Amino acid sequence: MGYKDKEKAKEYRKRYRTINKEKESEYRKRYYAEHREEERKYMREYYENNKEKISKQHTQYMRNYYENNKEKIQKYHRQYMRDYNKNSKTVVYACNKRCTDRKKRTMWTAEEEATLLELQAEGLTIPEIAVALGRSRDSVQSKIGRVHRKQRMESINELHDLIELYHINSSLGED
Repeated sequence: MGYKDKEKAKEYRKRYRTINKEKESEYRKRYYAEHREEERKYMREYYENNKEKISKQHTQYMRNYYENNKEKIQKYHRQYMRDYNKNSKTVVYACNKRCTDRKKRTMWTAEEEATLLELQAEGLTIPEIAVALGRSRDSVQSKIGRVHRKQRMESINELHDLIELYHINSSLGED
C-alpha cells in the first residue's frame, strides 16, 4: 500500500465516521421523540412510588455536598451579599429594605404624594414605584392605602354635605 492509498483510506474513514455520526444522531433524535412520553411517564411513576426514599437521598446528598463544599458555599454567599448590598438602591423591593441614602421615617411631601399617584395611574407596580421614589415597598403600599382612604372620606363628606343641602332646600320649599 502506497502513500496515496493510505491518504485515501484516511479520507474514506473520516467520511464514513461523519456519515455514521449523523445517522446515529438522527436515530437518537427520532428514538427520543418517539419514547419521550413513555420515559416521562415511567419517571413520574417511579418518583411517586419512591418519593420518601428519593427525598431522603436528596437531603443526604445536599448535606454531604454542603459539608464537603462549606467554605466554597460560604465564600460565594458572602460575595453575593456584598454585590447585593452594592445594588440595594436599585433593588429596594427584593428584601424590603429602605434605600441606604434615605433617612429613616421621612415624612411624605405633597410632591412625593403627587408623584406616587401619577406613577400608580401610569400602571407601575408597587415595587417599581418604590424604586422610583426611593422608599420601601411597604411604605409605598401603606401610603397608597392612606391616600385612597382619605379620598374616599372626602367624597363621603361631600356626599353628606349635598344630602344636607338637599334636605334644607326641600324643607324650605315645603314651607
